[in-house]
Amino acid sequence: MNLIVEIGNTRLKVLVFENDNILFEKKIALDTDSFSIEELKSFDIKKALLSGSGNMEHQWIGEIKTQFPFIQLFEKSNIKSIQYKYQTPETLGNDRLINAYAACRLFPKKHNLIIDCGTCLTFSFIDAENVFWGGSISPGLKMRAISMHEYTQKLPFVDTKEDFFSTIGFNTEESIKSGLFVGLQAEIDYRIAYFLEKFNEINIILTGGDAHFFENRLKNKIFADSNLTFKGLNYILNEVE
Repeated sequence: MNLIVEIGNTRLKVLVFENDNILFEKKIALDTDSFSIEELKSFDIKKALLSGSGNMEHQWIGEIKTQFPFIQLFEKSNIKSIQYKYQTPETLGNDRLINAYAACRLFPKKHNLIIDCGTCLTFSFIDAENVFWGGSISPGLKMRAISMHEYTQKLPFVDTKEDFFSTIGFNTEESIKSGLFVGLQAEIDYRIAYFLEKFNEINIILTGGDAHFFENRLKNKIFADSNLTFKGLNYILNEVE
């Protein structure tokens, strides 16, 4: 069994894998939720991997390191099978790289387009020869909502937890939500169409916290997987000696 831990700026996510199957999954808000290391002691964990951009000195991370001293820290050098057409691989975000690697493992010898609907909306294309080309980065739903509120005097902040896909908003809040959701959907469809025209046959993989809003609304057939990053980390850990 493998333990995968990812720490972000606001939350910790813990998963236990047996081979490729998820046995345990928990999301923990760092400022409010509680977590006991005892919840992991019933699993026969042999290896563990720690990843993320959050505070690695957090109390829970310390407890996990104490309980599982064989923990590995993710480094880009753990992934050796990917080549780069991307001009600055040193600045490539870990999530984009890990997702691309996971896609290669799930769909080998295929062109893969990974769409991550998280804090940012990112597109990452990796071809059938495991060459990472690049893609795009733009603000995600919540970031767009915050920026419209903070950079104007009168537009309210709208909650993006509930979707709104009407093309016409009949009040200010609905108009903002329409711009957010319909606008993001249009961007996703446009970029998918571009890659399909250029490469003809590709796998389209949708992931990220806001992916569920769009998985049934896009024009093209997609594969949705909210745990793509963690599957990638599990694949990586299995290859670490």
